[in-house]
Order: sequence, then C-alpha cells, then structure tokens
Amino acid sequence: MNRQNEVKDIVPDLLNKIESTYKDLVENDEVLSSLLKKNADKLAKAQDEQDFAAKIAERLSEAYKEHISSGNLPNGKMYYNIAKRIIPPTMTDSYQQISDYCYAAQSALNENAGISIKAQRAPINTDRIDGIVNRVSQEPFDEIDWILKAPIENFCRSVVDDHKKANADFHYRSGLRPRIIRKTDGKCCKWCSNLAGAYEYSPGMDREVFRRHENCGCTVEYDPGDGSKRRQNVWSKEWKQKSEKASDSIALESPLGNKPVLVTDQAIRKVKAVKVQGLEEDSEILKEEHQKLLKFAQKENGSKEVTGVINKSELGVKKFVYAKGDWDRTNLDSNPEIPMIFAMSPPESLVVIHNHPNSNSFSYADLGIFSYPQVKTLTLVTNKGVVRVLNKTDSFDYREFIDIIKEEKERWGFTGTTQPVIVKNVLKRAKECNLEYIK
Repeated sequence: MNRQNEVKDIVPDLLNKIESTYKDLVENDEVLSSLLKKNADKLAKAQDEQDFAAKIAERLSEAYKEHISSGNLPNGKMYYNIAKRIIPPTMTDSYQQISDYCYAAQSALNENAGISIKAQRAPINTDRIDGIVNRVSQEPFDEIDWILKAPIENFCRSVVDDHKKANADFHYRSGLRPRIIRKTDGKCCKWCSNLAGAYEYSPGMDREVFRRHENCGCTVEYDPGDGSKRRQNVWSKEWKQKSEKASDSIALESPLGNKPVLVTDQAIRKVKAVKVQGLEEDSEILKEEHQKLLKFAQKENGSKEVTGVINKSELGVKKFVYAKGDWDRTNLDSNPEIPMIFAMSPPESLVVIHNHPNSNSFSYADLGIFSYPQVKTLTLVTNKGVVRVLNKTDSFDYREFIDIIKEEKERWGFTGTTQPVIVKNVLKRAKECNLEYIK
C-alpha cells in the first residue's frame, strides 16, 4: 500500500518537470529554430527532417536524464505503472512535433513537384513506445537507463521514415511513380551500405529499406516521381527498365508440395543437437529451444511459422522472444519487443530460430534476416524436426556474401520461381565467404 501511494504521488510532479524542461530545451534550441524556419520557408530537405528528429530525441533524452534517476524512483525501479504514465505522453509529444515538421516538408515537396495531393501523416507507432515501457520497467533503473537514449532517437528518426512510407504509398495508389532513396551518412555499417540506393515504391516492396538500427544515421528520401520508367534495385545497384518486372513478394521454397506440415510429438522428439562454431557449449540448449519452438508452434499457433530471438549470451538463461507468423512467413514487428532487441543489439550478438511449415530449406527472406549485422546465427527447424543452420564464423566475409547473392540474382533473375534456386546456389558457395552452413 505504501508503494502504491508513493507511485501515485511522484508521477504527476515528475511528468510536469519532464514536460516543462523538454519544452524549454526545444524552444531555446538554435538548431531546431533554424530548421523550423527553413521548413516555414518551404526549403526543408530529407536530411533536415532527420536532423530535426534527432535533435528532438536528444532534447527529450536530456529531459528524462535531468529528472529520472534511481534516487527518485521507488526501490530504484521505474515500475510499469510509473513508466506507462510518463513515457507514452512525452514520446507522443515528440512524435507530434516531428509529424508536424514532416507534414509541412511533404506539403512543400508536393507543391514544388506540381502535385495537388494533400500530404499524409503516419500514425504513431505505439508498439515501439510500449516496447520501451515494458523494457525500462523490468530491471533496476541504473541498469536500464540507456533505453531512454539511443532507442528514443531510433523511434524519432523512424517517425520520419514512416511519413516517407505513408506518402509514397498514397502517391502510388494515386497513380504516380514514387521512388524511395536511402542514403548513408558516410559512417554506416555494411548492412546500411548494402541498402543504400534508389528504387521504385510499391506496397509489396522489400521493407528493409525503411528499417534502421541503433545509432543509424541514414536518411530515407522520397521522390514523388517524374514519369521515369527506370528504377534502381537496392541489392544489385543496377538500373533496370520497369518492364523487367520482379516479384514483389518473397516466396518460400516448397519442396513439400506447398502442403503445410503439422507439427507432431514425434517430430519434436526427432530434433537433434548440432554443434555451431562459437556456440559449441550450447548445442544441447539449442536442441531444447528448437523443441520448445516447435511445441509452441504446435500448441499456440496451429503449426504455423514462429520466430524466436535472443542474445547469444542469454542462451539457457532467458527465454526466446517469440513472434507468431503465418504458413509461409513471420512479421517480426508483430511482437514489438523484437524490433527493440534488434535496435539495441551490437553486431553478431543475436541467435534467431524459426520453423518452416511447408519448406525444408532456408528462404530468400531468411538470407535477408541473416544479413542483419546483429544476427550471429540463424537456425531453421522444419515441422518434421530437421535442423539447418547459417552461422557467421570469426572469418565470415560479409561483402563476399552479399556479392554472391548479387551474382546469383543476376544469373537467374529475381522472381518468386527463381528465389529457391538463388538460395540453393548461394548456400552451395558458403565456403567462399566463410559462412558455416549446417544441413
């Protein structure tokens, strides 16, 4: 009862202080004032939108830091009922300011392009906010205070990306030919370098271009379209005519005849242990986790696809975070904790496991997940209990891996039919990039 009274007493005062400090920091920030003037003059560019979002995030984190500490929290923890009443309203304020900035910039862009279409706003991503609330309330604040820094910037920058996506989608549906252009800041990681480029927007396009990891400084620009019939593919960097149509969807190889296989208790018992370089001591733990995943898919998801994510250092200590999928794919964003894990994880620190209900091989989409810099190991356990592994060894050559994918795509073309062939040939060349492939 005492704790509840204390929590009830501290929240209103704490929230008021944070909001007041944040307002003062924003109003007196010269960079923000300059960017706002530029937008008012209809001169703001994509980089200005990202700079505005980053600066807003910086000011919000400063306000948090000034007023939130283990010393003024009950038992040194930001309990859920405190976090839930402080973080969502303040992050919503930041979202609104960034959204207003993007809306004005997009309106000017449409006007300059001679397009009489109203600018669109992207809805706030409450899943990301909920993910931060849940995470910050799980541990002593001194051990988790970092989550109110880089993840806040990631959220704010993503607001800009979401607005680009929303307007590109609206323009596409209005009959225009919008393009998405991703640029690096010159200090990017290999994953971002691979995504940099310009390509034609469509609702079914590869959404990786809109993603960003922690401390990512890339910009995602939007071009309403000039009637050009050319596009640039992000993977190959090769200009192609629009008539060379590629499939928008990622199809899975289906050697099982496209008939979903239901998980059985026999299949779960059949799962074997595999020794993976760098995880040799965890082979039995991985076996148990594969069995748990199949059991979860069987009991909780109708034998459909399930993906689990965990930091390799937490194997056997903590539970995998699961996302439920359909028969042929999983949207990792369906569990807001997973994007948070990716955003906050260093390179080659994550183990990702998943099942395939109607395929016994890795898919092209799996290669995309494996190419994430944060992923160390990607495993596949089929619904029949067969385990396969992709693992980045100590000498794994990321550039060579991407080059192999490009070469196979150019060799076979990129369609739903050729994707399994591309995957098969990439895996045949695993040794060329020091990729450990266990089948």
